[in-house]
Amino acid sequence: KIIIWSTNGLMVKQISSPRVHDMVVSVESSLLLAADNNSSVHVYDLSTLTFLYKLEEPTTIMSLALSSNSRYCLTELRTGSLHMWDLETRTRVRDFSGHIQGGYVIRCTFAGLDDRFVATGSEDGTLFVWSRSTGRLLERLKYHTKSINGCAWSKQVSALATASDDKTICIWPAYHGAPSDISKIIEGHSSRSETSLNDSDDRSMMSNV
Repeated sequence: KIIIWSTNGLMVKQISSPRVHDMVVSVESSLLLAADNNSSVHVYDLSTLTFLYKLEEPTTIMSLALSSNSRYCLTELRTGSLHMWDLETRTRVRDFSGHIQGGYVIRCTFAGLDDRFVATGSEDGTLFVWSRSTGRLLERLKYHTKSINGCAWSKQVSALATASDDKTICIWPAYHGAPSDISKIIEGHSSRSETSLNDSDDRSMMSNV
């Protein structure tokens, strides 16, 4: 079930649902999306707490991400597929591939100006970045030595952050192919950067497109 509390700790409502793997919320669009332990995304109206519709995937969904305008949703699947859904038309509009995903939860994200990019980690320690509009792979960035299990975009500093099973957090500035060493959190690792493109315009990927 899904349980919703107020900020003062009072239970507001319980929603009957299958076991939940992941959940994302948009207060602005009044949406709550919950991925169950099978292959469905359940979409609710957050203001009325009522069920709206369901999105179906072919296999288990490991994680979800919403675009900043709440129009698009990313579904990361156990099979190593990453799909983008248009929530207005309720259709799957883009597929992203190349990364490795099996039994681990890896959290993807939208990134860049106006969410122009899609990023996720890989079980081989590589960060993948695609164009949201075309699905073209723009960057393969290597620094972590073990699986990347999460990544997040910061508008304030125009950078991606990745967290890995190698016990490090890397900060990837918008104009660089190697992460910053923030407070020595990645001290002791040699820098390894691998990119799929040589075009400098594409490599200015986060804030200059």
